[in-house]
Amino acid sequence: MIKYKRDATFQELQEYCHFSGKDDYIELTEWHNGEGFDVTIHSKTGDKSIELSWGEFEAIKALSVVFETKIEEDTFIISEEFVEDINKVFQDHFENYIGGFFTDKGT
Repeated sequence: MIKYKRDATFQELQEYCHFSGKDDYIELTEWHNGEGFDVTIHSKTGDKSIELSWGEFEAIKALSVVFETKIEEDTFIISEEFVEDINKVFQDHFENYIGGFFTDKGT
């Protein structure tokens, strides 16, 4: 048997989601091997949980930018500069959102 501690961070959701109740929260727990993290969301609409590798997280960040910038074209080419900009925007966003949980992972 191996015993170890994992890094985790916690945030109440009411500040970010108007659907949230006063006891709703999100918690991220880094995997012991450092290759990803678990996301647990406790909310009045039901608990949710997901496991993400850092690569899956990068893909979500890239796809989310499409929604946030409201690109209306059917297709577009993503340049390396665009991807760097995406990474910077999301790193800043998540540092503010979850207190820097991702700052040491090169995202």
